[in-house]
Amino acid sequence: MFFPIAYYNNQFLDAQDISIDPKDLGVQRGYSIFDFFKLKDLSNPNFEDYISRFFNSCSAVRLDVKKTREEIKNIAIEVLQENNSRDGYIKIIASAGTSANGFNQENKPSLLAMGMPIKKWDSEYYTSGTKLLTSDYRRDIPHVKTTNYMHAAMQADAIKEAGAIDLLYHDSGLVRETSRSNIFLIIEGETFTPSENILEGITRKRVLETDIGIKHHSQDIPLDIIGKADEVFITSTTKGVMPVVQIDDKCIGSGKVGPITRRYMDHVNAF
Repeated sequence: MFFPIAYYNNQFLDAQDISIDPKDLGVQRGYSIFDFFKLKDLSNPNFEDYISRFFNSCSAVRLDVKKTREEIKNIAIEVLQENNSRDGYIKIIASAGTSANGFNQENKPSLLAMGMPIKKWDSEYYTSGTKLLTSDYRRDIPHVKTTNYMHAAMQADAIKEAGAIDLLYHDSGLVRETSRSNIFLIIEGETFTPSENILEGITRKRVLETDIGIKHHSQDIPLDIIGKADEVFITSTTKGVMPVVQIDDKCIGSGKVGPITRRYMDHVNAF
């Protein structure tokens, strides 16, 4: 799935030849963050937002990657060029580096960048809608894009067996996010999205900035209000705006993709 050539600590190497030191705190303690974005023709209109989020995550968990914004952008572009491509997804991972005792951060962070082809989701997800399963959980350091996806990954089979696309996290009676997306509810012609203890996704930001004459509310959303939603959709880098028509055993609205969701799909999913 990944391109064969990857970047690791100032070198472009065959990905199969890259060896991660077992003393790296990303391995020992899960002390690592990442970001993930799409490049088409080596660019992205929201490139600066993704780079800012990467550095914000680094700062939040005290990782100094010793790179400038421009250097990170160039690494991402060069990953595609080294693989003779101009289009692809880029994943950049920064870990806390090696540690003799497996706990204290002692050396400079490690930096890995990999690419993969852009793969579109099945069109039926957009024409017929998707399903979510609720899960009582809140990510550690929710505003940071850490590499810890264990809660969702260990339930991957259950998600697939239920015919769902992802888990919808909630805690303390409040809706948060899915494991890989933000969520929006449409109630009486207005959109509502959680504002606390979430990753503020770049596609979420694009939706909030899209002016189609719809009023936005960024606020706490009680879990029990989901049944009152007329429409629901999720947003992410890979999914764009993707409609949700069922959560657990509850049908959302008419059970079909709603008109407001379609309008957001038309405006946001073009890239």
